[in-house]
Amino acid sequence: MSPIFGYVLMLVSLLHLWLQGVNRHYLHLPQGPQKGPLMLGWFACSFLLPSLLIALFREWPPVAEALSFAPYSFPSMIIFSATLALHAFTVVRCGMWMGKRARLRNSSHVQSEEVTIPRLENRVTKLPGVFAALDTTTALEVIRRDIVVPDFPPEFDSLTIAQVSDLHFDPRSGLVDYLEEVVEITNALRPDIVVFTGDFVNAARHIRRSVSLHERFHARLGKFAVLGNHDYWTRPERVKEALGRTDIVYLGGSRRTFSRGGRNLVLAGTDHPWSGCEDDWRVLLRKGSADCVILISHAPEVAPIAARHGANLVLSGHCHGGQVCLPIVGPIIVPSKLGHRFTSGVYDVTPDCLLNVSRGIGVSTGGFRLHCPPEVTLLRLRASFCEATVGAVRPARARLVSLRSAELPA
Repeated sequence: MSPIFGYVLMLVSLLHLWLQGVNRHYLHLPQGPQKGPLMLGWFACSFLLPSLLIALFREWPPVAEALSFAPYSFPSMIIFSATLALHAFTVVRCGMWMGKRARLRNSSHVQSEEVTIPRLENRVTKLPGVFAALDTTTALEVIRRDIVVPDFPPEFDSLTIAQVSDLHFDPRSGLVDYLEEVVEITNALRPDIVVFTGDFVNAARHIRRSVSLHERFHARLGKFAVLGNHDYWTRPERVKEALGRTDIVYLGGSRRTFSRGGRNLVLAGTDHPWSGCEDDWRVLLRKGSADCVILISHAPEVAPIAARHGANLVLSGHCHGGQVCLPIVGPIIVPSKLGHRFTSGVYDVTPDCLLNVSRGIGVSTGGFRLHCPPEVTLLRLRASFCEATVGAVRPARARLVSLRSAELPA
């Protein structure tokens, strides 16, 4: 067998291990300034260093025998066994990865979903040549999603929440005009509430302009926000101060109660795990006199904790839907400790708790989206039944509609 084949298998295996390491350990670190050195160290130890050693010692008989899968000495048998173990790990891990992705299903609580692609004047393509066809950096989708929320009070039935996430405002990206169009499109939806689920900026010098842009969103009952990892990796106190000078309510570690017809709806927020301090979940998510608790959190990893403490709906972003996806295969890397478990869409965390993960609007590392369009989500929250004049009206069966129109539906 050709040694080149052995080289290729070894490189693919080590690359796969590196991707898994990045997904599980590197991208979820709360300490942003440490990311560069740790990234470099992990990459060198798991990919570059072994490849370099193999290249330098390829003429050494044990390495040459191992790469040709014909070990004749004890050292070559050790290298051969390690190589086979690495390949076996790759096959098993990839099989598990594809199996989990095949079993992923969106929540059965989704009553209907309509996807509209508005005509944008400021489309930006950042990839050259043949890759431009898969460039979805500004291929915005407006998603209108009706979901039946457990314990949602009928008095609040049809409450609408626009979820805006991960703008990553940066004038150097060339996306400012596009982001301004996103504001206009979202305001045209006329939501009752707008929630911002983190990552306002990538650099501290852009905080003022980013918050000013977010302030232009409109909502009948108020605008609420939490911070994301990029906000904490810049100047979180300055972001909070800037929000405090606007009508956007910062909800990190706090909650607001809405009352209607004697029923209460709680909207809570958390910056966990980026804030570096653990929230008192029993206090933050306590039901008390509330009928339903909605939590906004940048990281979807919070959802299992929130579900255990009584949250009925969690709204998150952070994952960008993977940002770089392959046709059929989907996202390669998802920046989450939970891997591909919560990438985008609606998930049943428990029978009594739902999670909506937004793909976000802006871009982070790399500066472009590949086969993964950004989204603005308008959630219409439905009770398990609606009180009508006669009897109880149950929601219709789920219907999923994909619209490819130039104008938003009225």
